Amino acid sequence: MTNATEFAMLHSTFLTILEKDLGTYPPVPESVEEIMNRSGELAKQPVPEEMGAWIDLLDLAISPQRLRNYGLQTRISDKMIRELMRFYIGRKPHYPADRDKVDWLATYFFRMKEEEGTKSSGWGKSELEEMLEGIPFATLSADANTVLNELPPLLQDIGELRDLRQIMDSRLLDRGRNLKKNVGEEYFHPVVLAAVVNYNLNLRKKFDSLLEKALAEANKMAGGHPTEEPIDEDQLITGDYRSAGNALQQLSELTQTKAPEKGKSSASGGKREVAESPLDQQLTKLGIESGKEDGKLEKRSKEISSHLKSHPSISSVKIVGKTLQLEEWEAVAMRGMTRPRDPFQAEFARAVLHSFSIILRIHEELYSYENKRALGDEWRKHSNSLFYLLIEGMRHKQELEKMQLIARKSGYAEIDERLKITAEKLQVPMSKISPLF
Repeated sequence: MTNATEFAMLHSTFLTILEKDLGTYPPVPESVEEIMNRSGELAKQPVPEEMGAWIDLLDLAISPQRLRNYGLQTRISDKMIRELMRFYIGRKPHYPADRDKVDWLATYFFRMKEEEGTKSSGWGKSELEEMLEGIPFATLSADANTVLNELPPLLQDIGELRDLRQIMDSRLLDRGRNLKKNVGEEYFHPVVLAAVVNYNLNLRKKFDSLLEKALAEANKMAGGHPTEEPIDEDQLITGDYRSAGNALQQLSELTQTKAPEKGKSSASGGKREVAESPLDQQLTKLGIESGKEDGKLEKRSKEISSHLKSHPSISSVKIVGKTLQLEEWEAVAMRGMTRPRDPFQAEFARAVLHSFSIILRIHEELYSYENKRALGDEWRKHSNSLFYLLIEGMRHKQELEKMQLIARKSGYAEIDERLKITAEKLQVPMSKISPLF
């Protein structure tokens, strides 16, 4: 902001945004009125430096959410967006809310261009550099370049998402926010901002497609699966991801359906056919009923959780003459007494419980296998179960490693370490049975 024209544009915009919530304009000082009434050559003259404090005061009353709501209700002109961007990015020092406002404005600006089909050849970095011409920027640091290099893999992860629950449980939203936070003040650099906008737009496209799919599924399921509260579709579609968190979680839980076990009866009393995966088909050829083994493993998980809930003071689990010691965090995770508010914490708890279910099942089947090895063909069914558990253990260990990566990128150092410990414990019994096959 250097002259009366720019001052007047920002002032009018901020008052208009505030009027929508306040119902009237706040009183304006005479000194401000004088600047607003300037015209001709006077409008091109710089405004007194202290007048910037009045604009800052109005801006402090405009939260990122208030700015976002105004933009969704009223199409902000390109010219106004450019002025707001220059104001927020050029301001020194930056206010805490400046980053969120710039993030939304820049993404909104380019999303409108996409929808209007008016993208230019200089779209992205070049257009931002032109928009911010005259504002000095230092050469990007090594840390900023490291963050920029992490965005493409994150976009690849986004592209592989298949349902809304994955986007919630993977914590992709938090991972993206953490990357933006880690870049510090360099976030406002046009090169960084262009990369962030590209990330935001791609995330939004994937998010919208998964949201549309989830809403359609929820509408179909509404009759048979009522929710405690109706889903606020408007909030999901027009709200930002953080403010819509509760509605998103509710929707993802509603549409989270588990495929029935093979041969399991449907509500109508008949058998429901479930397509076998290629791995299931291979196991079937080997005489291994993966559906039946899945059921045994799930039953074991329920038994472990129930046992630990009933005996909150115990710190170990006994199985076929052996005692498996539990860390306090392992027992807490497997009890499942409280439902974590954080989806990733919930996924972590499920992963720990599933790991120990596999471990205990291996101990059980290995004990039976060794004791029946000399009794005809009785040992074969235990051998089949052990082979299934080995395959499932290998698959789950890969899932634990993926979760570790997410935990590291999301700043969950403690969960990262605990997942590592869980994977190592799972590997011990798997190493015992792998030589059998």
